[in-house]
Amino acid sequence: DDYSILVKLVAAGGLSNTIINDGPFTVFAPNNRAFVRLMYELQTDIEGLINLPILTDVLFYHFLSGYKLTYDLNTGAYTTLKSDAQTWFLNADNYVAAQGFAVSGMNIVDQQHDKANVIIGNAEAANGVVHVVD
Repeated sequence: DDYSILVKLVAAGGLSNTIINDGPFTVFAPNNRAFVRLMYELQTDIEGLINLPILTDVLFYHFLSGYKLTYDLNTGAYTTLKSDAQTWFLNADNYVAAQGFAVSGMNIVDQQHDKANVIIGNAEAANGVVHVVD
């Protein structure tokens, strides 16, 4: 149940059908711990996140177009599906490919210079792939 906040936000943002029917997508999915940190920083709660006027954009900031497994990701800037095509920087310089889903040595730095580590990778779905960020 480490993704219950993300699931609630996706439903509230009206993105459930998009995620299920469109794609392919590469999603960097924040776990609950990441959302708890965000709520603390913003001094809000889950209802505050749900009621954000820019909720859909916030969620699409975690989406890339296409199907990218961890070994397809190189260090560099990536354009998100956010409405203004905002970018973030992925650092894969210390990434070492390994079997299984655990990931280390890969992180994302956003426009505010906040860093999130990719901790689980390559969870494949019918229309894309999910990587978990903290």
